[in-house]
Amino acid sequence: MIRERLAKRNYFAPGSEPLYEEAFLREYQKHLGLPVTDNSGAELTVKVIGPGCPRCERLRDDVLQILSEADLPADFEYVSDLQEVAEYGLFALPALIINGRVKTAGRVPSRSDLQNWLKAKDGQGGS
Repeated sequence: MIRERLAKRNYFAPGSEPLYEEAFLREYQKHLGLPVTDNSGAELTVKVIGPGCPRCERLRDDVLQILSEADLPADFEYVSDLQEVAEYGLFALPALIINGRVKTAGRVPSRSDLQNWLKAKDGQGGS
């Protein structure tokens, strides 16, 4: 039931619908302040950090498009809540964090840089 409602406004890669449903429920639990265990199993975790400015949204859109085009499974999060953004302690935004490492801050990297970072098996490609 949840999956059908989400599918009206979201794209699901073929065969990954159950993963999206689990991710939605996990994020909803976070929103409610409930404890959440991350059992997504995704080898790639990606966070775009920014207050919702046009550059932040461009970075978010570029990352999502590359993940979709390359059919890369990832645990993706766009952090735009100002209080949560401040918790990261970054001085320049937007920022991109891949597998816990800040890859860039204060600029929107080129699509080729994004592709290299996202496709690197360990998420460590380049810096």
